Amino acid sequence: MYTIIEGVVTADGGQGAEFDEIFNQRYLANVPIRRLLTDMDLFWGISGVAVAAALVVLIVKLYNEDISWTTGRRPLTASVL
Repeated sequence: MYTIIEGVVTADGGQGAEFDEIFNQRYLANVPIRRLLTDMDLFWGISGVAVAAALVVLIVKLYNEDISWTTGRRPLTASVL
């Protein structure tokens, strides 16, 4: 989260190096902020991996023709085998 906040606000938001330094000082001085950002990192990371794994399983395991065309995977037919 720290990297995302720093990158988006500093670069895209046009706040520059001044915001970067203030945010870094605030981050280092405030334990609850560090804890919050660490918890958010874990939540986003674990949930992102879970969603990616679920999508991979769905794409690989579903052989319904309509779903197969949606995911870009053609169902196996006798002519393909």
